[in-house]
Amino acid sequence: MENFPPVTIEFLLSSNAFALYSLARMKMHYPIPKVPTVERTAFLLEACRGKRVLHLGCTDWPMTKERFAAHELLHQALLKQGCEVVGLDMDAEGVEFFNAHGLGPCILGNVETVSLSDMGIPPFELILAGEIIEHLENPGLFLRACHGLLAPGGELLVTTINAYSLFRFLRYALGCEYVHPDHNYYFSPKVLETLAIRCGYSVTDFWFHGTGTEKRPIAWHYRLLMRVAAIFAPYLADGVIIKLRSNLPTQEKTEASS
Repeated sequence: MENFPPVTIEFLLSSNAFALYSLARMKMHYPIPKVPTVERTAFLLEACRGKRVLHLGCTDWPMTKERFAAHELLHQALLKQGCEVVGLDMDAEGVEFFNAHGLGPCILGNVETVSLSDMGIPPFELILAGEIIEHLENPGLFLRACHGLLAPGGELLVTTINAYSLFRFLRYALGCEYVHPDHNYYFSPKVLETLAIRCGYSVTDFWFHGTGTEKRPIAWHYRLLMRVAAIFAPYLADGVIIKLRSNLPTQEKTEASS
């Protein structure tokens, strides 16, 4: 506290005091959404059923070939249930692999800057962005780019790691951070909602999800703790899912797509 200014008459009359007073009154406490925990893969498959879907980050780099062989790719499951789905990823090798093994059409592109004119295809009813926003350098640019990819009334479904998951707290308590080497961000429900609203979306729904062993193999005792947490404290679950709808006027969405 040695850098904190002394409380004098001059300080109390200064703009610094007003700034500190305003900060103290700023709302910083938000109730956690009281929503159930869902099983990630089953939930996403049902959300995409019967819709024209753009699947972002679809190749699941760097485990594309292994998960394809084990039939663990979400993109495989989407195609198997009959979804009209287009993949988009910046992993050139993975995109080539997808198109060569019956998982196309899959397009090479950057989700932060992509547009419909780049892809030469119509807009989508649903954009699925599963566990990619935490990998990006500019998540705000990504959200803004998605406006131009959505058809009127279309929705963006984002899943990501829960910054306050029990799994990470337990690891941290044991003296280490559990961090994917490619992750740049972790999001809490409120932070993710705030970013989405600032980027021109309204939040239509929200869930917590258990990532499951298809994303990360975990020991039985961690898995048991996560299941207990899902019942009594869903906000400690592995991940979050947020459904967004664009608030941009049609003209601005058209400009964003070009």
